[in-house]
Amino acid sequence: MSEAKEDIGAARLRLTCFDRFPDALLHVPARQLWQHLEGPSLFRIVGRRPEPLFVSVLLHGNEHTGWQAVQSVLARHVGTPLPRSLLLFVANIAAAKVNARTLPTQSDYNRTWPGTTHLTAPEAALMKEVFEIASEHAPYASIDIHNNTGNNPHYACVTRLDERYLHLARLFGRTVVYFEKPVGVQSAALAEICPAVTIECGRTGATAGVDHAAEFVASALAISHLPDYPLPSSDIDLLRTSAIVKVPSEATMSFDGSDADFLFRADLDRLNFSEIEEGTSFGFLGSSRRHRLSVLPGEDCAITEPLFRLLRRLDKYYATYDPGDANGRSRRHSSRSALLFDARDRSRGTTRELIKSISAPTQVSQREQRVNDIGPNQVGMLAPPTPEERERFRFLQERFAQSYAEIFNDGKLPSRTSPIRALLDT
Repeated sequence: MSEAKEDIGAARLRLTCFDRFPDALLHVPARQLWQHLEGPSLFRIVGRRPEPLFVSVLLHGNEHTGWQAVQSVLARHVGTPLPRSLLLFVANIAAAKVNARTLPTQSDYNRTWPGTTHLTAPEAALMKEVFEIASEHAPYASIDIHNNTGNNPHYACVTRLDERYLHLARLFGRTVVYFEKPVGVQSAALAEICPAVTIECGRTGATAGVDHAAEFVASALAISHLPDYPLPSSDIDLLRTSAIVKVPSEATMSFDGSDADFLFRADLDRLNFSEIEEGTSFGFLGSSRRHRLSVLPGEDCAITEPLFRLLRRLDKYYATYDPGDANGRSRRHSSRSALLFDARDRSRGTTRELIKSISAPTQVSQREQRVNDIGPNQVGMLAPPTPEERERFRFLQERFAQSYAEIFNDGKLPSRTSPIRALLDT
């Protein structure tokens, strides 16, 4: 390979499109893709159904599960067509080479899709081109595959509370997070043209994450359509991002007690997706006390007063950080509040998300409703499907029940499966 490939991250971004997927790529690790592909690449793989499934992988170069999952699915179909056509976007090959989320010269590949605030970034032009090509092919659904660094169950994320979007997310797992920020993400862009989800598959390198993602992609390729009837509330744990807490990129942090701007508890990620008791400490300010955590609202709403004050007013939903105190503590306990911590790339800052359940009725004041204006009726959780509709989708729910039980330890193993051929290709 020429030395020019050494600098593909800094060079002008150019999308390469292919009408087939070479078998030679089936066994190439993500970190070696630069030896085979010039840069961001879009593969159109024809299947039996013409409406494609759009899948993006390696938007972050150190998150390899998506690439491995797609390799697994395609390896099963060597010599035979896929059940449905596939549009596969293999994104940040330059960052994958050095196992980095993004390169210092790059903008985040998952913050520069249509809707981004980084309008002049070269990556924004690239994602706009990918989006336009995807739109021309009218995908029936979109999946964006990621990893995280925290101790998390596998979960799906949606940017719309449409029933088809929730069914697609539920096909991956019962824990689903609804979010409106950050903007410029793949799933928000693709949601304009089809049901779209982001899936978080745990830590990079974990076999369980690869297997789970591969089965999800395989099933999404196999089903003929996504139902539009409401999911019963007992079938989904629907959460909403309430706030995003960020460590400033110039700040230092530690998890072992050594002095830094922020001294987080070593087991912070063990609070993920768990109830936060009143007085729970997230950590302490270091001796310098130069920085404060940045807290952003998780929903797309107008904040007309200082955010910390607003969070305290609504603290029955949020765990709050008091900028005037040396301790970061939760102010109230709520069974509908949870923490999602992800260290990500520490050079780009650390993120915590505060999330709350929206899958069951809650009593809120008129003021709170304006900020958290998603109610169960809007989610469509109160009307169960008819027996006929439930039976039509039962197979896919049962097919994944065992993996749900293993990941979430809920002990609800299926006794048997009953394939519903109306949803699957014969």
